[in-house]
Amino acid sequence: MRPNGSGSIWLVMAAAAALTAAPGCGLIRVPGEAAPLRQVRGPGDDPPPVGPPRRSDTATVGLPPAAVYSPGEPLDVVAIPGAPETSAASPAAGAPILIDQKVGEINGRPIRTREVLDEVGDRLAKAAAERLLTLEEWKVVRNRADLDPRIAGSRVSRDDWMRFAAWQIALALNKVLEDELLEAEARASLKERERQGLRYILQEAQGDLRRQSGGSRAAAERRLGKTEQQFLRERESTILIQHQLMERVYSRARVSWKDVRLYYERNFELYNPPPAARFRLIRVPASRTEAVAKVREALDAGEPFERVAALPENAHNAATGGLLADLRPFTGEYAQADLRLPQVIQAAAQTLQEKQFTRVPVDHAGDKVWVYLDEIIRRARPLAHRDVQLDIARILISTARNQELRNYINQLKRRASFSDMDVMILTILQAAAERYWPEGVR
Repeated sequence: MRPNGSGSIWLVMAAAAALTAAPGCGLIRVPGEAAPLRQVRGPGDDPPPVGPPRRSDTATVGLPPAAVYSPGEPLDVVAIPGAPETSAASPAAGAPILIDQKVGEINGRPIRTREVLDEVGDRLAKAAAERLLTLEEWKVVRNRADLDPRIAGSRVSRDDWMRFAAWQIALALNKVLEDELLEAEARASLKERERQGLRYILQEAQGDLRRQSGGSRAAAERRLGKTEQQFLRERESTILIQHQLMERVYSRARVSWKDVRLYYERNFELYNPPPAARFRLIRVPASRTEAVAKVREALDAGEPFERVAALPENAHNAATGGLLADLRPFTGEYAQADLRLPQVIQAAAQTLQEKQFTRVPVDHAGDKVWVYLDEIIRRARPLAHRDVQLDIARILISTARNQELRNYINQLKRRASFSDMDVMILTILQAAAERYWPEGVR
């Protein structure tokens, strides 16, 4: 996936390992395929946030409880010049990690490390702690679709984790970019009546939020884990983005009956797979005459074939009632079809109809074999079938919407101003590595 029109995410992922070899270094620029799409500022660093000084307990500084200052009272303070006292017993806990660092801007809006890590941090932390990725994640990390599924149990190296983290960060940052562009475009295009409607919806959402919390704003914020203002801001953003998607993307994605028919014709085999036969077998060594006689007597007595095939005398999958593991697809007429069975067994099977079996066993490889045609599965789905039309329409609409969305987002990106995406990804990646999998931890 390419976050913008400049460098490739694969180049970013390939460069992620460079952070491992250069702890503490500055930004690592990745050579892109072309110049950045639109770079108005390089990512700058804001100073780390400084909170209000922590209020010390009076007992800690040795003041009696009565010695609490009241406004207007004179203070008996003596200033003694000299260097402040220091204590070697309080060393720094470790290298500082600036997780609220500004990494760039989108249309003037600052983008910070924390905003992206809030989205993907949990997954990155879990992968770093467990040293495991899913099969689909491994496919992205290795950039291959044909990986052995057993790789999902492999232990993740730090280099693999860095590539995985770069991909996750790129997806999250690209989503931030696209949402910001869609929201800004929607806000600029709203008519006055739509603005009034938006205000009304947000007022209703605010009222519902407080009513669900007994009318208490504080209780609502505790329940949500965020401020009321943050809740309303997120709700507003969601409404604006959905409005813009409906107006400029979804409404333009149309599918005609001709499109449905052409898709069906191009994918005819998908909707018309060949029929397949399901068989059950009973195989008894010919030398075991008593076992052969027992099976023959049970079948002649009218016992269901599946029940007889489950007898311990059956040497072929008795636990599953003699079921052949694979279906046998065929083309043409069943009586002349190649069923991919041994010749003598296939010749007997071709004489059967569904729910019939060979009354006289055939001899194969020293065994007596009874063959049962359980069913012929016909999976053809004609275009006239309503479900087929709906399935194709959903596929085509989804494809059309995705294409419209890509075109529209690219159009917005060409008009927008935002910092180099590759640099932002690598800056956030460095912070994520320091936080979740520091250099030297293997």
